[in-house]
Amino acid sequence: MINPAYTRAGDETQPLADEWSASTLAGSPEEHGAEKAIRDRMTSMPATKDMDFMKPTITFNQRAQTVMVTGGPVPQLPEDYQTVSEVSISADRRRGCHCLLSEVTPMVPAMSVPDVIPIRHEPDYRTSTIGRWQGGQFFASVTAAFPEGWSGDDWQPQKRWCAVLHRFDGAGRHLDSRIQFTGTTADGEQKAIDAARLLLDEWLDALPERQYQDIAIAPFAVRLEGSLFGLVVEDDVDEEDDEVWAEFYPDGLGFNAPWNGCYDT
Repeated sequence: MINPAYTRAGDETQPLADEWSASTLAGSPEEHGAEKAIRDRMTSMPATKDMDFMKPTITFNQRAQTVMVTGGPVPQLPEDYQTVSEVSISADRRRGCHCLLSEVTPMVPAMSVPDVIPIRHEPDYRTSTIGRWQGGQFFASVTAAFPEGWSGDDWQPQKRWCAVLHRFDGAGRHLDSRIQFTGTTADGEQKAIDAARLLLDEWLDALPERQYQDIAIAPFAVRLEGSLFGLVVEDDVDEEDDEVWAEFYPDGLGFNAPWNGCYDT
């Protein structure tokens, strides 16, 4: 879908303060068309379509030829909103600046974590068994956990494999967790992994109306037999780096701005 709009495609600089203050809501038919395309794209994910933080405020600055997207209703734009939506040009700006919406990234204030954190479903990878069920959302995995704070050379007896099923309500609030250890690497890693997979398959088959898809969940933490499980916001920020992130334990998945569901491993 192609809609006329304004953008700073290919420009990594951030909007100036006067560009923020001079931006206005859509006025022309072309701007309304571009607004609809962006809004539809940002609210199309099943896991986030009903969540306020994904409902964007979209403003235009014709003089600066910039479209500004914020992840939620913002009556006054603060100075710490920093990320411009990613839009690519498909025609010369001087001929009316038609732009093709490639991927919209909701702007998040620096040093903030959303109330619910999107997680993308990736088949055949680390988030292949996440999605929705009749009672809400779920995150399931076969993973290995070490005792919290443990370090040492004799790691094989400490690396314990387990099946994990976390369940959440429709809004992403944690409901319960089912965790069962199946063995250590010292006891035979593949045997422990196979046992955990069989167990997890049984749990997943028991979820009514299960569908694998993207989810969005609130941070939570569960501890079992000395190991930490959950989506935990990290607060040990480096003095020279103001970035914050959330870590999914013990799977080792890291989430950070722009909080679009992608993760680091």
